[in-house]
This record gives sequence, structure tokens and C-alpha cells, in this order.
Amino acid sequence: MEEFRSFYSIERLYQPCTITEKVHGTNAQVLVYETCLGALDIMAGSRTRWLTPDDDNFGFARWAHEEKETLIPALGLGRHFMEWFGAGINSGYGLKEKRAALFDQGKFRALFEAGLLPPRVCVVPILYQGPWKEGLV
Repeated sequence: MEEFRSFYSIERLYQPCTITEKVHGTNAQVLVYETCLGALDIMAGSRTRWLTPDDDNFGFARWAHEEKETLIPALGLGRHFMEWFGAGINSGYGLKEKRAALFDQGKFRALFEAGLLPPRVCVVPILYQGPWKEGLV
């Protein structure tokens, strides 16, 4: 028999919210996982599929695998979503290199501000943080 689930609570207006910039790049993710031998490794993905350095999306998988020794301790176990942006991707922002902007403000904002994320890794910029108000966006 299917497990019973009650109706979820509906969020109400005027709750705390965070509005971030829509970074114009390509969606990406890094999965940090534990192998059967107990070591930590990564997988790189796009919005729709897993990537490899040979079957890549704007060089993201190649970069992630080259930087895995710095990404693993900085990100920790789990799935981490981000935007891969910069040179050669959409507008490029006038950058000469590509960068990764993490979405998870709660987990990564303090690390970013303390300079503890790897080079070329940031957090999407916050445009507003506070109580939700109509007409805010």
C-alpha cells in the first residue's frame, strides 16, 4: 500500500526571501560522493545529463575534474547546483575565463565571503534579502 502523505503547508506572503541575480550561463552541477572504497570522488553534470571531459558542456566537466582536489573539501558530500558562465558562454560578462556560481546561499555565502571557495568559484549575487513584499521584484 502507498504511504499516506498529508497536504503540504503553503507558504504565505511576507516570509523571509532571498532574490538573486539570474546569472546568464549554463546550468551545471557537481555531485561529491563516497566510492565503495571510502574515497571521495565527483561527477559533473549539466541540467539534463552527466558529463565527462570527452562529452562536455562548455568545458565544465574538464574543469570540475581538474579542480576536484579543491572542489571536494570546499563543497562537501552531496549535489551542488551552480551556473557555469563566462568566456564563450552566452554574454560572457566580458570575462577571459569561465567561472562557477553556486546557488546555495545558506551553505556557501560565508565561505565565499571568507575566501574559502576554490578559484573561479563564487556564489550568485544577492539582489535583495528580507521580508517578501508585493511589488518587490
